[in-house]
Amino acid sequence: MICRILLCSVVLAVAGAGPAHAACSTSGAVSVCLTPPATVTGDGVVIAPDSTTGSPSRVNYTLDGAHLLIAFDPPYAFTWPTTRYPSGPHLLGVSASAGATTTPEVTFPITIANAGSPPAPGTFAPRQGTVPAADRPFTLAAGGDGASGEAAATTVTDEIASWSPNMLLYLGDVYDDGTIAEFYNWYGEATHRWFDRFNAITNPVIGNHEYDPVLGNSGYVGYWGTGADYYSVDVPGWHLIALNSNTQLGPARSAQELSWLQADLAGVPAGSCTLAFYHHPAQNAGPEGEPLPGSVAANLWSTLAGRADIVLNGHDHSYQRFAPVNGTTEFVVGTTGHSRQAPGPDPRLVAFTGDTFGALRAELNPHGFGFRFVDSGGQVLDSGAVPCRGSADTDPPAAPADLAEGAVSRTAIGLTWSTPRDDVGV
Repeated sequence: MICRILLCSVVLAVAGAGPAHAACSTSGAVSVCLTPPATVTGDGVVIAPDSTTGSPSRVNYTLDGAHLLIAFDPPYAFTWPTTRYPSGPHLLGVSASAGATTTPEVTFPITIANAGSPPAPGTFAPRQGTVPAADRPFTLAAGGDGASGEAAATTVTDEIASWSPNMLLYLGDVYDDGTIAEFYNWYGEATHRWFDRFNAITNPVIGNHEYDPVLGNSGYVGYWGTGADYYSVDVPGWHLIALNSNTQLGPARSAQELSWLQADLAGVPAGSCTLAFYHHPAQNAGPEGEPLPGSVAANLWSTLAGRADIVLNGHDHSYQRFAPVNGTTEFVVGTTGHSRQAPGPDPRLVAFTGDTFGALRAELNPHGFGFRFVDSGGQVLDSGAVPCRGSADTDPPAAPADLAEGAVSRTAIGLTWSTPRDDVGV
């Protein structure tokens, strides 16, 4: 049943499952008032406040004291997939935050009434992506830190959709704790919008926000399935490696991952290009800082530097491109929709921006990585090409045929050509 809470409680009362009590959680000028139903069934239950005051920056929902979901924007509502939770009596909690103020939580008794047990997670199969048109490069979209249900996630994912990418790499973080309900709502499963619209072509990695202190990574595994921790996949001319850079991995699993990574790198065919992606950047000029020596992320970087051509990360909510280290170029792309952070001065940076939302668009060919960082309005803010260190190509660039130019902005010109290979010398 999909309905607003006040209407839903009336229907449930007629059906003999009357509304729970109405209550407000208040602190000073900040408040949230809620009248939830007493019984919920199915995956279409909409939970929405009756009212809020004080312009909350978030409304916080809990279930039995554990984090359920945070809603960041008015009307602070969400759709609850109750079939994925155990049936029986529970306590639904709500509070609101604005600045340094968080209201005391109020709780409501609520019963989940579904037949059967919650479904077990499936098994993740790495996505191969779609096949590009003849004589066109493989188009890759990449970015993280955006799945929060906010307006910027809409503009960024709309921009990505306009590229018709062959594959999306999601670089981690579904807000606020990557719960089942947050994947359902903010990643977009409930409505097949936002990032969920690219599910069939997405290869994900897990961010720190997908590790709830109580629930662990159940939302991530529930959405993607088991086996989405670290893995690799090949596309024409490229070997892509997904990794888990979180400390929650633990020493034993971290050692297992490093051994797997070393073996995987050893098996990359000669002449192939290599791209690795994971959440925490080893180089970071932003406020999230860099990983400690000996940490999971630091160990991954020390293994990859000099062996991978490209490393993509999220975590810091900015765009950063660093100078190559032993032939490995690192990008930070944590810009896809949830808040912004500004990098500080850093001599290692080649390009950066901390005041915009956007995503990385890359075109892969067997000899290199052509890239553009595109903001949510379609403006190109950084671009270039990274040749693959292991490329066996020794031929000079082909002269472009049918070269045509078109103004993109006052400071940029777009070029199109019909040369089959996309490694022309322009």
